Amino acid sequence: MIAAKRILRKAQRQLACRKRKIAIEEIMESKGDPTTFYKLVRQQRSSTSMGTEFLTLNGKTAESIEEVTQTWAQYFQQLATPTAESTYDDLHLGKIQDDINLINQICNSSHQDDIPTITKDEIHTAIYKLNNSKAADIFGITAEHFKLAGPSLITALHCVYNRFIKNQKIPESIKRGILTPIYKKGAPDNPGNYRGITVTPVILKTFEHIIRQRHQIILEETQSRLQTGFTKGTSPLVSARPTYRVHNRI
Repeated sequence: MIAAKRILRKAQRQLACRKRKIAIEEIMESKGDPTTFYKLVRQQRSSTSMGTEFLTLNGKTAESIEEVTQTWAQYFQQLATPTAESTYDDLHLGKIQDDINLINQICNSSHQDDIPTITKDEIHTAIYKLNNSKAADIFGITAEHFKLAGPSLITALHCVYNRFIKNQKIPESIKRGILTPIYKKGAPDNPGNYRGITVTPVILKTFEHIIRQRHQIILEETQSRLQTGFTKGTSPLVSARPTYRVHNRI
């Protein structure tokens, strides 16, 4: 009887794994169609989705829904916690720490009065740049809510965002998000074979759009014309031809 149950559970896990792989392939193939992509992601996140029935972390296997959920939380917490690795490149680590120190120095030496206040026009533009048909955030809010709210919301956000700038701090409450593990490949019980996708609050996305647009203007004025990577309207391939020519002349 016990052996039969084990065989049945193994068959059920194999079937669930095959269904999960098919679902992930559909998600990956639908990246060119944002509507279909996010629809499939929402299905993956739903309570009826084909989530893994068991998960193994640090030699321990979780089988119940509660244990699997706790294991996911533990896994992603470990990913976000810095650890001392003996094989880590100390030179690279030193450069990163120098960059962090420089950023902190610039932030500490800047004055709030030097930062232009956010305008209602900036908020209006940022809201209408939000993509529709996306999953709701942790507060149950979507981009459509912001777009249909009208001028009253823009007035409220104008006060909130400028308070962020004045205090030079963003509340922890809107830094929260809904993290969904999406299966990639390999053993389905290994958390390392999943990619985490986080849905962040719409109020934070709108603020990020505003900051990004301001930074984009600065970059366009100061960035070298030879910089083609991560630059709108161009590609690293643009640099390939002149680089090839220079290489052949040397």
